[in-house]
Amino acid sequence: MIQIGLDETFFFQFILFLIVVFVSNKLILKPMKKVIDSRDGKISAMHESVANIFNILDKESKEYEEKLATSRKELSEHAETLRSNTLAKIDAMILSTKEEISADNAKHLKELDKMIKTTKESLKKDIPAMSESICVQLSKFS
Repeated sequence: MIQIGLDETFFFQFILFLIVVFVSNKLILKPMKKVIDSRDGKISAMHESVANIFNILDKESKEYEEKLATSRKELSEHAETLRSNTLAKIDAMILSTKEEISADNAKHLKELDKMIKTTKESLKKDIPAMSESICVQLSKFS
């Protein structure tokens, strides 16, 4: 049977155990804890940095969208102004052309009236001569 008792080896083993715990704590555990804590700090800093970058990106994205909306609005207003100005110019050109055509028509009508009057007067002057010529021609047949 195995007897468990306190003898001199137990104290010696206990002292060796404490020395191993102390040495491993100094040489392994504390440096490892420092490395882990340092890594955790860097990871936290990276997370904060990434969060800040996302915040900046969100802010700049909103600013971009606002500028884009403003630019679209300005472009739309400018296009509407151009369209209105162009329509006004076209209307003015049409009115001017109508006036020119109307003036030309009046001028041509006056010329036609003048030509008609001249032709009528010429025909009125030629009527007696034509009548006499017709009478002579008819008398030749009779």
